[in-house]
Amino acid sequence: GLFNAGPAEIAAGLGRLIAVAKNPAVYMGRPVPKILVAVPVPVGEAALALPDGITTMQMIEKTRALAPKYENTAKMYGCEFIDLGKVAETAPFEGIHITAEGHAKIAEAMAAKVREILG
Repeated sequence: GLFNAGPAEIAAGLGRLIAVAKNPAVYMGRPVPKILVAVPVPVGEAALALPDGITTMQMIEKTRALAPKYENTAKMYGCEFIDLGKVAETAPFEGIHITAEGHAKIAEAMAAKVREILG
């Protein structure tokens, strides 16, 4: 099914994407760019009340478990990392989408991280 992959499998998929993106042959002699891995904001428990019947507590826990897996994958591949779950939350009334205020916080945090990476 659509949501069968666990956090470890999702992080392994991320690792495969990073390996492709860091392949020097792709850049034909130019420097391989720095990569910033951003773990998404976890799904909030308010999503359990949505009428779609898709969201389960297991799914919510899975989204919460992604941050350490993504961080380990980023370190393993020499990438930068940011945990957006420490920056913003999902909307309290539905638990899936991020509010305008949350998007603004994410934009500020991402911009600061990119400035830090680029020096």
